[in-house]
Amino acid sequence: MQSQPVPGIANHSIQTVIRPTFGNLCVSLKRISRTNQAPTPLPRPPLGLPKSFHSTVEAAAAGSRGAKPAVFSAIVLFFKAGRELPFGSPNGGLAHVGTPVASSSRHAAATAHRPGFVASLTLLRPGARMAPTNPGNLMLSPTESVGYCMINTLFLPELREMLAEQNVAELEEFCEALNPGRTAEYMEGLTPDETWRVLMHAPTTLRAEIFEYFDLDRKLKILEQQDAQQIADLLTAMPADDRVDLLQELNERRVSELLALLPAADRRDIRRLQSYADGTAGALMTTEVAKLAERLTVRQALDELSKQAEQLETIYYIYVVDDDERLRGIVSGRRLVSSLGRTDVRLQDLMETDVITAEPQDHQESVAEKVERYNLLAIPVVDEGRRLLGIITHDDVIDVVREELTEDAQRIAAVAPLEEGYLRINLLRLSWKRGIWLTILFFAALLTAIALRQFDEELQLYAWLVLFIPLIISAGGNSGTQSATLVITAMTSGDLGVKDWRTILLREVVVGLLLGGFLALLGWAVALAVAPDSNSALVIPITLLSVVLAGCLCGATLPLVFKRLGLDPALMSNPFVAGIVDILGIVIYFNVARGVIG
Repeated sequence: MQSQPVPGIANHSIQTVIRPTFGNLCVSLKRISRTNQAPTPLPRPPLGLPKSFHSTVEAAAAGSRGAKPAVFSAIVLFFKAGRELPFGSPNGGLAHVGTPVASSSRHAAATAHRPGFVASLTLLRPGARMAPTNPGNLMLSPTESVGYCMINTLFLPELREMLAEQNVAELEEFCEALNPGRTAEYMEGLTPDETWRVLMHAPTTLRAEIFEYFDLDRKLKILEQQDAQQIADLLTAMPADDRVDLLQELNERRVSELLALLPAADRRDIRRLQSYADGTAGALMTTEVAKLAERLTVRQALDELSKQAEQLETIYYIYVVDDDERLRGIVSGRRLVSSLGRTDVRLQDLMETDVITAEPQDHQESVAEKVERYNLLAIPVVDEGRRLLGIITHDDVIDVVREELTEDAQRIAAVAPLEEGYLRINLLRLSWKRGIWLTILFFAALLTAIALRQFDEELQLYAWLVLFIPLIISAGGNSGTQSATLVITAMTSGDLGVKDWRTILLREVVVGLLLGGFLALLGWAVALAVAPDSNSALVIPITLLSVVLAGCLCGATLPLVFKRLGLDPALMSNPFVAGIVDILGIVIYFNVARGVIG
């Protein structure tokens, strides 16, 4: 098939890169270089082309006017073998009317029927070269890497087709060509069994890396359903802390079966980590630590690290220990590399001896606070004799922070923290966790009704007061909720503590007066239209000012009291604060009415 020049860029050399990827053919507009002193500008691409194609072509046009070759991120177009893909369809394609692709030779020809742009483009196997008949033709080269920026809807069928055909080469390429996280994303639509069959084409270490990016449900199904020996090999390649977390989610029978297949050292390591209570530093740590003897020189240390590197989760820091595994100091990776000019210097002369550490029984929240305060990438865990037990890396700390924030948010909303995800937790258990607080709030609301009952006489004499009860309750509850939320979050982030109670109360008094005064003016304007006289109308603004002030003080004080008692301030949930302020609001409201109206 004779290719035609690309109108408008006949004075430029365009190079494209092509190779089959995962059973599809990809074409990448890679770079365009200037070959003429007076290039003509590129025309606008026809409507219906992908947005990324527009931007890439426009970037190419701009780059072609420069003195140096311009390199652009690739645009990837997919073609399903044996299918007709008109451009603009959800499945992608190249032209408005596509030519069917021969599945046997995996080549494609497609024509754009819009004048003023690409006349034709042919895709061939790797290694095929189409000699240009003029500078505007497209040259195919298999020697350069192809960028990846667009996924089409045929991707999962292609994976399933490769599995059905047992296409080992392309499955291996799929596993190895991309970032492990991306690879995991592209397998989201596969069943757990299909996912595992694809993973079996990756080396064990890479298989473990990809596996880490799956959601928990998919991981557990794979661990439960697949061959025990294969799963044991996978667990061996995983970081120690991650595999312990997964095994805790499995039933005891399956865990025993898998542990029997693991090396003895890994079994001991898993059992030791499982012995630590959940939510402690010991349960979070990994035992894969870069530790070196203090007597080693820089050159010896680098040689030893090169042997350990593949088994380590991280080498941000090198922990220096003595013969009894006691932590003596720490050397950062940067410090070690910067000492390459002095390779006979010993680690004991380079290390920092003032090391921030955690103990295995420390709560995970206090560990996260240390990592944040000292801006650490990892924190060592030591026992009472300062023997190095393991480290907690920053990714585990991020998980802790996310978990603690989730728990606090649930408590603030009056829900007992969920140990499992919302979609995974049993409905009866979910109902129980929500029902506990709903029951408490029910009785709090019952107290409000009892308080209201005490003012039957006033309600009969001044029926118009009933109209403002929702307004009074709402203003007090909302102000209390705001104060409680602000104080709880500030305490969680470490911005304030119980010792700051005087400052907190003073600020809440000022804010309460300002907010209460503003709402009082609005309430007074409404009360003048409803109350029998202007004197009676004063009940509403006085009550609003008092209730908002009481709400602010109550919302700020209760979390401080809980913290002082050693409890989680988040237990003082917003609905609970609102319930208490509701009772105060009713009492304040009718006592003000008695005083003003008489």
